[in-house]
Amino acid sequence: MFRRRKFETEMSREIESHLDQATEDYIVRGLPAEEARLRARRDFGAIDLAKEELRDTRPLRWLAEFLRDARFILRTWWRSPAFALGLIAVLALGLGSTTALFSVLDRILFRPLPYPEPDRLVSFGEILPMAGVVSPREIMRDRVYFQLFQPAPEPFQALTTVLGYGGSCDLTEERPERLRCARVEANFLDVLRVRVPLGRNFTEEEDRKSAPLTAIISHPLWLRRFGGDSGALSKTLQIDGKPVRIVGVLPHDFESLRSDA
Repeated sequence: MFRRRKFETEMSREIESHLDQATEDYIVRGLPAEEARLRARRDFGAIDLAKEELRDTRPLRWLAEFLRDARFILRTWWRSPAFALGLIAVLALGLGSTTALFSVLDRILFRPLPYPEPDRLVSFGEILPMAGVVSPREIMRDRVYFQLFQPAPEPFQALTTVLGYGGSCDLTEERPERLRCARVEANFLDVLRVRVPLGRNFTEEEDRKSAPLTAIISHPLWLRRFGGDSGALSKTLQIDGKPVRIVGVLPHDFESLRSDA
């Protein structure tokens, strides 16, 4: 690759030497020199094709071709910078969208859910035919939910409810911040078999409508807002203008049920 000129020169000399030898052989047989040369060229075949076949035998040929193509592309882009910028933008958008799509499909189709026995977890809700989305609002009405799903009917071992997973909420206090929040039933983490490493889980009393609002915050939020201080427990956050008391912190590797949350 680094001695291309020498390789080309030696290759040309080798081919020429072969033609001279073949020409001499025909002259010895009694052919005139000019006819002997033509016969030797005809027997040898296309010289350019033979050179290409010899070039293909070089080690790291693919690298040499890559460098050659790269030089050609750079020269073309240098002559047309607007076209080059447009092409780069298209490539960037294509790669970005492909990467984002793969990250979503990887979590939905390929990787198992990050909970114990993920094959036993089932999510269900009401499907809105026109919108094509799942909405659990109807089945979570108190009367319907407690009549049909409490206690958990077979074949379910345990049931829990979650509303607004991945929905946005706002910290309306000093250093306001938009978060992703979810309203969950007290046994939510128990059903997923997730333990709270700091603080405690929700209690059944906190499921009542009149109970004060409580929250188990994510590990990144705990580090970001409280610097990892265990004294954050029992502190109050103003979420959407309402006071919410912190009772626990989720594990650092906890993943939400939805890919966008």
